[in-house]
Amino acid sequence: MKKFYAFSLFSLLSASLMAQQVQDFEDLEAVSKKGFFPTYVKGLFKDFTDFGKPFDYSGGLGINMRSYNALGTTPRQDPFLYTANANFNARIYKLNLPFSLTIAAKNTEHAYPDPKELYNAFKRDVSNSIASQKQRFVRFGVSPRYKWIKTHFGHRSMDFSQYTMSNLIFLGAGTELTPGKLRIGAMVGQLAKAEPIDLSLIEPNLPKFQRKGWGVKLGYGTQEDFIDLVLFQAKDLENSIFIPDTIPQQITPEHNEALGLVFQKMFFKKFRLKTDIGASAPVAEHEGR
Repeated sequence: MKKFYAFSLFSLLSASLMAQQVQDFEDLEAVSKKGFFPTYVKGLFKDFTDFGKPFDYSGGLGINMRSYNALGTTPRQDPFLYTANANFNARIYKLNLPFSLTIAAKNTEHAYPDPKELYNAFKRDVSNSIASQKQRFVRFGVSPRYKWIKTHFGHRSMDFSQYTMSNLIFLGAGTELTPGKLRIGAMVGQLAKAEPIDLSLIEPNLPKFQRKGWGVKLGYGTQEDFIDLVLFQAKDLENSIFIPDTIPQQITPEHNEALGLVFQKMFFKKFRLKTDIGASAPVAEHEGR
């Protein structure tokens, strides 16, 4: 495995660095002489209050509803489903605090909003039963941003590369740092929640392991010209669910590692050359249970 990653990394870096022009790295030499701390960190909050109004806010609210009814055949969807989306952005001088919230709920018996059933669904959601775990859908997150520092908390998504981590929603924390031409990113969190097997069903559902992952990105450049190296790992937690040996639907936890490199170059301000390469190494945790 180590030889595989070493060979992949050497091949990707060699192919991309040959195309990168030397003048793109001129300011990197200047920063190295002056020092990273004096250049980007020392005066980070010096002009924090130089923004006019000390506080401002904005936001929005949206509600989507769907009603479904089938005549003469078996219904294939829930009769009623609604999704509420809310976003709120607070600005304290130059610090931006964007919040987002998504809530989904459904009626399983009526094709219209039934307050009684929605109330019962809320009670199921606050319980810790298997049914509530399967039906619950609430996502909340915030991504504070100040100058070249951006962080993520809660349910968020980040884009590292097309073949490693591309806008994958996770529950955890992440950061994106862009001082000068440096491009640094990192995340860690839950990629999928555990879904235990429900033995009360006539045909037991297919269980799912809790999946966690982490990823890092290290790059250099601008929005137009850059090179990024990405490492991403996802792993199922074996002890997150219990599957009796008598159940025919046996699954095994999975483990995947991916290495990617993205290179982009603009020519004559109109033509863009972009290369996105990825190498994946899925690993089965166990051959059988």
